[in-house]
Formats: sequence, C-alpha cells, structure tokens
Amino acid sequence: MPPEIKINLHPVNFVIISGILQSIILAGILLTYRSGKRRANKLIGLAVLICGLHFSWTLIIDTNLADLFKQVFWIPYSFVLAIGPLLFFYTKSLTQSGFKVHRQDLIHFIPVILEVLLQLYFIRESILQEKLFYDVHGFFGFRTAELAGTAASIFIYGKRCLALIKAHEVRMLENFSNQKDITLLWLFKLIQYVRVLWIFWLAFEISFLVFWQLQMHLIPVYLLLYILLGIIVYSNFWIGIQALVKSEHLTEKTSVSVGPENVGVYSRIGESEIQSYVSALRQVMQTEKMYLHETLTLRTLANRLQLDPNLVSYVLNNILQKSFYDYVNEFRIEEVRRKFDDPAYAHIKMIEIAFECGFNSKATFNRVFKNFTGKSPSAFKKTAE
Repeated sequence: MPPEIKINLHPVNFVIISGILQSIILAGILLTYRSGKRRANKLIGLAVLICGLHFSWTLIIDTNLADLFKQVFWIPYSFVLAIGPLLFFYTKSLTQSGFKVHRQDLIHFIPVILEVLLQLYFIRESILQEKLFYDVHGFFGFRTAELAGTAASIFIYGKRCLALIKAHEVRMLENFSNQKDITLLWLFKLIQYVRVLWIFWLAFEISFLVFWQLQMHLIPVYLLLYILLGIIVYSNFWIGIQALVKSEHLTEKTSVSVGPENVGVYSRIGESEIQSYVSALRQVMQTEKMYLHETLTLRTLANRLQLDPNLVSYVLNNILQKSFYDYVNEFRIEEVRRKFDDPAYAHIKMIEIAFECGFNSKATFNRVFKNFTGKSPSAFKKTAE
C-alpha cells in the first residue's frame, strides 16, 4: 500500500456508503423474497441493485480505493442502461396478469450488453497500460454517451410505464367497485419521481465528467455531488421499500375488457332491449342492494343478471357513460346520505356508516363523497343539520 495515498473517509462518506449498502441488502431481499409478487420483486430488485452498484463507483473514486487497490476496477460496475427496461417490465408484471419476460423481450437489453462490453474493453486497456480505466483514452466519451443514453432510456421507458398504469387504472374502474389493494396510482407517482430524479442526477454526472473531469477538489462541485448523491441513494432505498411493501398487499384481479368486435356487435342491439338491460341493472342494485358488498365486481353483477360481463360493461360505459366504479359508488353515496338523515344513525360515526354502505377505506370514502356531492362528508353532514 503506497504510504502517500490514504483512504479518504469522512462522515458524509459513511452516510452515503450506509445508503448504498442498505440498497444492496434490500435488493438481495427483493430478489429472494418468496411472498407477494415474486416476479415483480425480482425485476425491481435488479433495478435497485444496479443503482446501488452505479453509485458505489463514485464512492470508490472519492475514497481513493481505486488508487490503493486497482483490482476493484477490474470488474464492470455500471449497468444503468438496464434501469429503463427493468422499470418497464416491472410495471408490466403488475398491470398484466400472468406476465413473463420472453426471449424476444431480451432485445431491450442489447444496449446493456454493449455497455458491459465497452467497460470490459476499458478495463483491459487499463491493465495493459497500467492505468485506472477512467484514465484510458476515450473513457469520458463512452461514459458521457452511456449516461445520456440512460437519461433517454429512463425518460422513454418511464413514459411507457405511465401509459400502462393509466390503462390499468381505467380497467380497474370498469370492473371493480373498490380500488384498495389493486390501484397502481402509487407506482404512477413513483415512476414520475424516478424520471425527474434520474434525469437531474445524470445531467449532473455528465457535467461532472465533461466540465470538471472528476475533479473533486472544487468545493462547490463536491458539496453538490454529495447532496445529490445522498438524495438519489436514499431515494433508491425508499423505492425498494415501497415495492416490497406494496407487493405484499397488491391483489391480482381478473378484469373484463370490451374489444372493438364486442362494441360493434352490441351497438346493433335495439334501443328497447338496451333500456331493459339498464332497468335490470338499476333494479337489482336497488332491490338487492348489491353495492353494500365491498368486493362487488362487474363479473359478479353480470352473473347475478345472467348476462355476458362484456355486455354489462358496454351498457355502463357506452350507454350510461359511467365506469362500473362510479356506477356502484353512486348507490353507496345515496345510501350514506340516507343514513346521515336517519336519526337512528345519529350516534354512529361517519366512517362506520361508510363501511356499512360498501366502502372499505376512509380515504376512498372521503374522495368519492366529495366527487359526488362537492363537499366533504363532515361538511355535508353539518350543512344538513
């Protein structure tokens, strides 16, 4: 160990190293976890692991480990071009029942293979030239292109993820009367956050390479590096935690989807017959109060009416211009309002009334009630009094 080179460790380094180690451990848990959405856990686990390895690259340089032990850079550390595809397949695994990664899907990872091969080339040259591989001619050009490509990849695949989630949410509204444990709005927000965070981080990394050439002695640059690194390292850990927790509670539901061919057939049904279906729907909801069942689904309602679920979906979406979710919750809100006006329920808490009327969470009840009445439940009840 050369005496003039010392390991550079300080409290901020320890904080970042702790975040990286926690992310890598969490990635290992996600990759081996046997509960929840196992395929989805493995995909997001790989993404978290890749992020952790990428951030460790900067720490290895800053702590002087690369100068002391050149062998630590004899293996590739960066696989960031895989983050976009992994997020995309993670989203597909949560939005598509029975999703599997097929052989043809591996085309999405061709850039990652090129990324690794080029790293191996620079490692080989660094050994032959007895240099650190970031000192090899052409490295900064490669690294800049790699990071710019990663930014583009995360932006493009992130956009595709958001489209998948939007389609999933529409299907859920058309099929289920409660969204708890099936909604992916949390993932929608997470993907948006990841896109913004990574694009900011990658823009800084490119600037760090191109303009400052990894010169960490510049105090403003050094401070900005560690502020951003701390944010993104712990965000990576938080993303893994979110995925692990949500995987435990997500419920896979089979939905009904009305294709163009069904719409074409149903659109030829006579007006009187259509109105008979509308009346039958309302009658069974009013007389049997099926909306009181929090797990009511489109398929269950269609089976009760002895109708094709696709036909019921067509009537709701194309004739009544409502999703199944809105249609059922209209009845629930009316039931809640009736009980608010009933003196027999004056001593019962609003949330207990909501649960009794088919809602399964306070947040959902408050949101739906305000959407239908324009007021919160407490404000509405106060006005009624």
